[in-house]
Amino acid sequence: MNSIFKINGWTALFGLLLIVNIIAVMTILNVLTEEPKSIEVKNQHPAQSENTLTLKPEVVNHYLKQENTETMKLTLSDQQLLIEQESEVIGQKIKTNVLTTPVVIGHNKLRLNIKEVKVAGLPLSKKRTLNIIKRFGTLPNNVELDVRNECFYYDMEPIKLDGTALDLTHIDQTGWHFNIIIEE
Repeated sequence: MNSIFKINGWTALFGLLLIVNIIAVMTILNVLTEEPKSIEVKNQHPAQSENTLTLKPEVVNHYLKQENTETMKLTLSDQQLLIEQESEVIGQKIKTNVLTTPVVIGHNKLRLNIKEVKVAGLPLSKKRTLNIIKRFGTLPNNVELDVRNECFYYDMEPIKLDGTALDLTHIDQTGWHFNIIIEE
């Protein structure tokens, strides 16, 4: 019986290459569409003490700029925090811009609600871009990314100055509000 399809070496190699390409495309699509677990965080508004300090947004922005590095810049404007980061992947510089709105959810705990995110100008949805950041990005130890809720959680250390500590309590239009804790 004559076969319509004759299998030779080139046909087998083409078939193998086709299968490898299909698997690679499926893996990439899986990475871009997977939904990581959501992080549960309960809002805890700390009690106000009688010793408080309010820093205007301009002052907070000044101190944030002092924390800037060559690869990461923080800018506070109109109650929004812009995070600009530059990293290198396979010899190529990748720029990441994340526009967030900070909200205090507990003692020195911030939730940075993500308004916009762009990685290397890729035309991807916010969720897909956040999945890429979650999967391949490196975040500081005290920062977690919650893709489902589109936010970062930042666990700040209290700001300590000569026997006193500043405990961030809330943020509003007038500024960033801190309780002053005098350590004995």
